[in-house]
Amino acid sequence: MSPLTGSRLSGCRQLFLLASLWTTAVANPATVKASEWISALDEKRVMRTGDWAPDRFRFAEVASLRTSENRARLVLSFEGTGFSIRLGGHNVPAYGPPNLGRLDISIDGHFARTIRPMGTPRELVVAEGLEKGRHEIRITHRPNGEKSGCRIEGFRTWKKPHGHLNFRLSGDQNAFLVDARAVLSRGKTVVRNVLVRNWLTGQCGLAGLPPGDDYSLALEANGWSTETIKPIKIMAGKTRWRQPVYMQRRAETVIHRFRFPRLNQQAIRRPGETFRARFLGFDAKIDSVRLVRTVGPAVISRKVEFQEDIAAKYYYDREVVATLPDDMPPGLYDLFVNVTGGRRTGSCRSPRSVHVVTAYPRDPVLVTFGHLDT
Repeated sequence: MSPLTGSRLSGCRQLFLLASLWTTAVANPATVKASEWISALDEKRVMRTGDWAPDRFRFAEVASLRTSENRARLVLSFEGTGFSIRLGGHNVPAYGPPNLGRLDISIDGHFARTIRPMGTPRELVVAEGLEKGRHEIRITHRPNGEKSGCRIEGFRTWKKPHGHLNFRLSGDQNAFLVDARAVLSRGKTVVRNVLVRNWLTGQCGLAGLPPGDDYSLALEANGWSTETIKPIKIMAGKTRWRQPVYMQRRAETVIHRFRFPRLNQQAIRRPGETFRARFLGFDAKIDSVRLVRTVGPAVISRKVEFQEDIAAKYYYDREVVATLPDDMPPGLYDLFVNVTGGRRTGSCRSPRSVHVVTAYPRDPVLVTFGHLDT
């Protein structure tokens, strides 16, 4: 028995509750089910032929099915008028080759299209405007020349015309920009929150979106400043191509002219102790060494005494021995070395590189961790 029918609410109160639920759904259309997600790992909905293996790329939150076998096939059926596929992420070089095969897709026994994961967004439309009713999808992995391999996370279906969004994403230090997260919202309602980038090409796509002109898109990547795009209009049955997006590195992640100490290779010292700093000072005059820490609206900035180690000078590199003041507040500091000398004049910067502590732990454990896809 449901909580509503099983309660002793009066008829009036029951009517009021039902009216409230209906009003909430109308006022917030994103809460109404607009599309259906089918995981590739759903063995009740997706039939496998050939060698498919569950794969969780770099311990990602979302798993996918992986294969390299010729003619390995997935078959599923759905009721609706539109269908999209979401691919798994590409390997980065340290983990092996990316997804280099191709996918031949047929709908109701007729060839629909070929997808080459190497050169497409991770999420893309397969069919739009199908006849109402039930359809069968067959996805067959084939070699692409002498190369093979694919990962599939799942599929999205819908019964009414939907729209789609495509764009390219790149940024500062683009060689290190792999994953990016897209958070697509309508008002305060999050419509889609997924990893979105094909790092080989920068292509991004969001498929199967309810039509509307009040969308906003936030693009996030660890170490880069978030980019927000609004408003975005999604039109039924059409793919919206946005202009390319370029993300800038967050200032606290940019190391400028420094060898050490640096992020993940910090100098950990107590007040009054010394540390060495090596940077690209060229033949310029070393003016000052400064430690800066920002805590909310407050900025702690201290000049520190230093002495250059002339014997350590080599080519562009210069090295100083800096001494922390006895009253240096504990915390994690950015290190600045200011130099003067023609076009070399400027500031060498190493963010979060000097950690001042009041005491050393007996058995310290230093941990560096993170992937955006976890």
